[in-house]
Amino acid sequence: VDITTSLIMDNGEAGTSSTGTWKVSSGADPYGTNSLFSGEAGAGYTFNIDLITPGEYQVFAWWTEWLNRRTSVPYDITQLGGSTGTVTVNQRLNGGQWNQLGTTWNFGATATITIRSLGDGTTSADAIMLVPTGANAAPVLIPIGDQSVSAGNTLSFSVSATDSDGTIP
Repeated sequence: VDITTSLIMDNGEAGTSSTGTWKVSSGADPYGTNSLFSGEAGAGYTFNIDLITPGEYQVFAWWTEWLNRRTSVPYDITQLGGSTGTVTVNQRLNGGQWNQLGTTWNFGATATITIRSLGDGTTSADAIMLVPTGANAAPVLIPIGDQSVSAGNTLSFSVSATDSDGTIP
C-alpha cells in the first residue's frame, strides 16, 4: 500500500462528527494523540473525507484494542450514488495498525465512513485512511515547456493530458 498518496483523517479532525457518547480511550497505540470509544448502543462516529479526485480507493481503519471491545463492529461505507456497504471487524484484534476494510470502494466528491456502536461491549473510533487504487487517477498534464511572447502579440499553444481509464474531465 502506497501511503504517500493516502488521505488520513484522525478522530476529532474537521470532517468528523458523532452521535451518542464517545470518550477518550486508554487503549494502547492510538493513531495520533488518542482514540475514542463508546459502549452506547446506537452511537455513531462518522468520517466525511472530501476528495479532490473521485474514483476507487482502498479504505483502512485504525482502532485501539481493549478487553471489552466488540468482536463485531460495523463500518458503514457510503459509495458514489449513495449505496452503502458494511464491513464488520473484530476490534479485540489487530489494534494499533491499519486494517483494510473490504477491497475497493468507488467514491464521488466525499467518502463517508461511519462506525456504529451496538452496545454490549465497547467500540473504538480512531482514524480512517483512503488509498487511491489508480483505477481513476487524476489526469496527468503533459508539459509544454517555457513559452514567451512579446507584448501585443498572441501566444497559442495546445494543452493535452493522459488518463489511465480514458475519462478526461
